[in-house]
Amino acid sequence: MKVRILLSTYNGEKYLREQIESIISQTYKEWELTVRDDGSSDNTVQILEQYCVKDNRITIIKGKNVGVVQSFYELVKYDSSDYYFFCDQDDVWLPEKLEIILKEAKKHDNSKPILYHNDLKVVNNKLETIREKFARPVNEFSQELVRNFVTGCASAINAPLAELWDTTDNVIMHDYFLAQIASFTGKTVFIDKPLQLYRQHENNVWGLHKPRRIESFFKGERPIKDFWSQLYINQKQAENLLKYKQFCSEEDWTILNDFLSLNEQNIFKRLIFLRKHRLIIDNQVSFWIFNLMLFTHFGYKKLR
Repeated sequence: MKVRILLSTYNGEKYLREQIESIISQTYKEWELTVRDDGSSDNTVQILEQYCVKDNRITIIKGKNVGVVQSFYELVKYDSSDYYFFCDQDDVWLPEKLEIILKEAKKHDNSKPILYHNDLKVVNNKLETIREKFARPVNEFSQELVRNFVTGCASAINAPLAELWDTTDNVIMHDYFLAQIASFTGKTVFIDKPLQLYRQHENNVWGLHKPRRIESFFKGERPIKDFWSQLYINQKQAENLLKYKQFCSEEDWTILNDFLSLNEQNIFKRLIFLRKHRLIIDNQVSFWIFNLMLFTHFGYKKLR
């Protein structure tokens, strides 16, 4: 069984050693770590080169700055594997992370696309606990269309899912899109145990954040336009799923097409969609505003 850990770095010298040391300390030892540096200007590459000399399981790819989505896409396509584990440059993995997830994977049919993801302990830059648990797993495809419930650095995908990922066009984030593909064509599996320290600091590319959609209503930040723009972006990403019709259920195919045409449907069909799926947003206030906006089409202007 081949296990690849994928790490995309960018100016990550401050915490990188801790992350790599936590990988080396895993109880499961048969792994390969492939690191793609996304054009760092600090000492990140030098640190990686030192580890490559010390451990022949580690490979570094020095690339141009293409952004996190394209960087992870290139990592996935760099070499084949049975399992691909996504990794951030600033976290700390607990020693049994790989062992626990691979043990769980043995319980499932990995001839089908599957994304595995675990819970995390949220910590500050000194690894002091902020929150004992973080994840809010959802296993319904309709929910994944409007919000990402998977944290990339806590996820792993099997070979069939990696094979299906064939584009970065209109992809918001790699973890979000992979979760959608998995929900649409196979399934997601959640391990309800924190298996890493999810570090929050001033330079996070992505991380723990407060929802801004409802906040923006009180800050004069053009919230109505932003709402419809974000929905449009979500729909453009979801359009990539149309190519996977042969792998999905009839129910999910209907859900996808209803979501993509939601803005063109009449008020009654929009109401039916919203009542049936009760899309989960950050909190109850946001939930009702989200539904009210979609139902009334308030401020809607077609985007191209």
